Amino acid sequence: MKAVAYCALAALTFVAPSHASLIPYLNGTPTQNGSDFLFNYIVNLEPDASIGSGTFITFYDITGFVGATPPANWSVTTANVGMTPSNINGAAIDNPNVINVTFEYNGPTLATDGSPTKMPGFEIFSTDSGTTTGTYSFQDSMDVGQETGKPLQGVGPIAVPAGAPGGTGTGSGSAVPEPSTFLMLGSGLSAVFLIGRRRRRT
Repeated sequence: MKAVAYCALAALTFVAPSHASLIPYLNGTPTQNGSDFLFNYIVNLEPDASIGSGTFITFYDITGFVGATPPANWSVTTANVGMTPSNINGAAIDNPNVINVTFEYNGPTLATDGSPTKMPGFEIFSTDSGTTTGTYSFQDSMDVGQETGKPLQGVGPIAVPAGAPGGTGTGSGSAVPEPSTFLMLGSGLSAVFLIGRRRRRT
């Protein structure tokens, strides 16, 4: 029982990177853009990290995908599978039937120099107007002491398009549980583990 509980809790941690150095968030709410909807993202480059050759960030499973626009010094590609960092199980977070959007950095090396850097202008267009909790992955580099240049990879939750045009996000979205859901599930598994230990002692 103990081994099962530990394995289950470990499996739940996949959405929370140990060092999230690229953290995107939806800037406000989706806005209408002709017959489509604009999802405007800002990406925070966290302290002690840098971006350069090999840096990318992928937003998974964009329903109703129409197009995407990168900020300066970034390019954009789309694929049904990936792009995913090498140390992450893409099959666990990526529906191969729904398009992914990857922004790749192609500018000069940029370091935070100890304070966060906001990078705006990551735009995704969708026929869907609602949002659901999806997943993103990233790859960049460390920028601190002897760790400088060491690759950083991770995953996390992000708001992505969901729902029918003009809808509320409850339609076609491929929902991922909110972080609070993972916490509640983890707490429940911990309780099951403790009850099992108590019963063996009596």
